[in-house]
Amino acid sequence: MGLTELNDRLHSRDLHLDRTRKPDTFRPESAVADTDTLAQFHKTEGWGNESLPSKVDLVIPEPVEAIISSDDRARKRRKTLAIVLGGVAALLLIGGILMKLRANIFSQDNITLEFTGPADVAGAELTSFDLEYANTNWMGIENATLVFEYPETFRPEPALGLDIKKSRAELAVGDVASNARVKTKLSGKFYGAKGDEVKIAVTLRYSPNNISSSYEKKAERSVRIVSSPIFFEIDAPFELTSDQEIQYDIRYGNPGDIPFSGLKIKLEYPAGFIFTGATPRSTDQKNVWDIGALPPGAEGTIAVRGRLTGSRDEQKLIEGGIGIIQGDGTFVAYGENQRKTKMVASPFSIRQSVNGATEGDANPGEPLRYDIEYRNDGNVGIRDAIVTVELDSPFLDLGTLQFENDNVKGAYSQSRKSIIWKASDVPSLARVDPGQTGRLAFSIKTYPNPEQGVAGARNPVVRSIAKIDSPDIPAIVGVTKVVASNTLIVKLNTMLSSDLRGYYQDTLIPNTGPIPPLVDQETTYTLHLVLANSSNEIKDSRMSVLLPSGIRYTGQTNAPGEKLSFNERTNELVWDMGTFAPGITRQIVFQVGATPDASLVNKEVTLVSKMVFTGKDVFTERDLRLEKAGKTSSIPEDASVPDSGYRVRATP
Repeated sequence: MGLTELNDRLHSRDLHLDRTRKPDTFRPESAVADTDTLAQFHKTEGWGNESLPSKVDLVIPEPVEAIISSDDRARKRRKTLAIVLGGVAALLLIGGILMKLRANIFSQDNITLEFTGPADVAGAELTSFDLEYANTNWMGIENATLVFEYPETFRPEPALGLDIKKSRAELAVGDVASNARVKTKLSGKFYGAKGDEVKIAVTLRYSPNNISSSYEKKAERSVRIVSSPIFFEIDAPFELTSDQEIQYDIRYGNPGDIPFSGLKIKLEYPAGFIFTGATPRSTDQKNVWDIGALPPGAEGTIAVRGRLTGSRDEQKLIEGGIGIIQGDGTFVAYGENQRKTKMVASPFSIRQSVNGATEGDANPGEPLRYDIEYRNDGNVGIRDAIVTVELDSPFLDLGTLQFENDNVKGAYSQSRKSIIWKASDVPSLARVDPGQTGRLAFSIKTYPNPEQGVAGARNPVVRSIAKIDSPDIPAIVGVTKVVASNTLIVKLNTMLSSDLRGYYQDTLIPNTGPIPPLVDQETTYTLHLVLANSSNEIKDSRMSVLLPSGIRYTGQTNAPGEKLSFNERTNELVWDMGTFAPGITRQIVFQVGATPDASLVNKEVTLVSKMVFTGKDVFTERDLRLEKAGKTSSIPEDASVPDSGYRVRATP
């Protein structure tokens, strides 16, 4: 077929018309195969041949069968893995959905806590803090508790349901519904020192409904105390020369309407300070005072004395406070204060000693020998120097004043209560050259009994202040010129007196036996022992009464409130007195029995060998030991016993 004919047939009109006709639908049920065609197909393909086997056995090689079997197991494993992975995916999907739902139902961010209040507060004044907490979740919360934490200087006010402890308080809130908002308050008073900054924290602890987990929300406030509930002030000199006496005056009080208890005052002394005394007396630590209760409106003062040494221009800081001491020893101040003293120099120096010491104690009635030494420490000579020693003490017997050298006598001024030495008395004072020294001396006695100076005297002292001055001493800008001075304090020991009396006729403890005493017959005596303490407290007081071997302690006593014990091996009666307060007397009454032997005929019977008192003077810190004489059967204090009744007689 040529190309032209092929083209005509492909593009003929009849062909295109056939394409537009709808094809006949094949219908298997009505189709009939052409007989000739079918026969030819059977012949060619062998179909319908009776000789062919009716069943064909297929034999699969073993390697192929193994491969087919392993594929089955793999398919099963893949199926199982698919199921597991599908389950995990389903669980994750469900968990994610639950988490999403839970996030929509509860979120910690939807729990809010606001804690507001003043930033500055006044001490001992009622202060309130506002607290608001809210739950904006779809789910409520339960077992909610507010926990407040605060310093021990804050005292919360009691409130309904508020469980107050030492430094924390708890308020059980309970359930907080969904979209609920609750307001409450915390009120209390601050007792810290002025300028203290403290914090109060609050924690909201809770659990969402039907969820075991617990959560917290916290907030806090910083507070500054701008005023103290108790005023506490320290007065100190602005300037002082080295080794000069200094006095710190302490003032304190309670201006509020709330009483305080258990208060103490504690001071921190500057370096170079030597404590010499205080009024009222401090504890053994010398820097702590037990104030105890301080009711509203009450005030008090403390005077602390000492000597202060330091370098020129050195600043000496004293600080202290009033407050309480906690169980761990920490001092919590309700009021604090501090002061500085500047050390300045003087061209003169002066020192004094008494009985060879720069400080110490003495027994009343003993002479005090003073030595005064001065020196020009400057670079130029000093003219017309004057030395004074102030002796302002009621316990000195001025009538006993004596100067060591008649050529260097001074003069005592009653109005100034001072001994004065001038160049007219001591020529060397007319000019004191650089490096030149001088010495003055005198002696004076104290009264044998401090009561002669001051009735009811307690903790008596003799204070002397030595000074040297000259018109040539330069003045310091803004203050008077510096005068060299030195202070010395002598503490007077307490005086202990005792009185031991014996009685045969006694209303407290009746006696038996012959008077006068007879050989080999017992006569009993009642002894009254009285002790008196003059001016200072005595601690660890103890009186031992030693009885001779022939004297029997009967055990009969009259000593209310006193502690007595007897040692039979040493024949010693011990009176354990403990603390012996000043200005009081104490007494014990006890009975002894005497059975004299023939060697005592015409002699008095020794009832008590001796008495020994021991203790410690709290004020002077002096250990005390006093021995007192004993007692015999000579008892003139008992008018019922004649003089002839003192000595032993032979048995008739």
